[in-house]
Amino acid sequence: MKIILPIISIALLVSSSISQAEKLFLQAGLHFGGDKLASVTFTDGTTETMHAGGMISFSAGLISEIEEGLELRASIGIKFDTITASNGDMDFTRYPINAMVFKKGELLNVGIGATYHLSPSFQATGPLTGNITYDFDNALGFVVEVDYPLNEKSYLGIKATAIDYTLGSATINGNSLGVVVGIMF
Repeated sequence: MKIILPIISIALLVSSSISQAEKLFLQAGLHFGGDKLASVTFTDGTTETMHAGGMISFSAGLISEIEEGLELRASIGIKFDTITASNGDMDFTRYPINAMVFKKGELLNVGIGATYHLSPSFQATGPLTGNITYDFDNALGFVVEVDYPLNEKSYLGIKATAIDYTLGSATINGNSLGVVVGIMF
């Protein structure tokens, strides 16, 4: 029941948005934060670290005007981080579903809502790690976004996500702060 209620709530928001859709949008982001998942030192001495809140996101969704100055944005996407080396790879991938209500202002649009991350998974392959996979539980979180419209069809924003990932009795902080750019059709 704990997982079913968020899925039903987000599905209802998405379906209501689809029936009244006014615009489609695409968004890309670069995110930082969360607990350290892995750190790799390369043969040249450089180090790369993977965090549970990072790194790259892509999403597509629908924007529906609720009333003048207030809109609903519903989206689905992918958020991932990858470390690639000649002797192995590490990946952390999840599939966020977002439902946010935005208040449109003269200079900024401010949104608040829920995010539900499906299938969070950490994988490592290579001779040093073997093949390791950690499949976390689906996770419900909170999202805040502030966008600056560049023109009528695009925006630049800051997005904060508060979320925890659970694996057995372990909890990993996946909070992040990111820069996003979006385009509307």
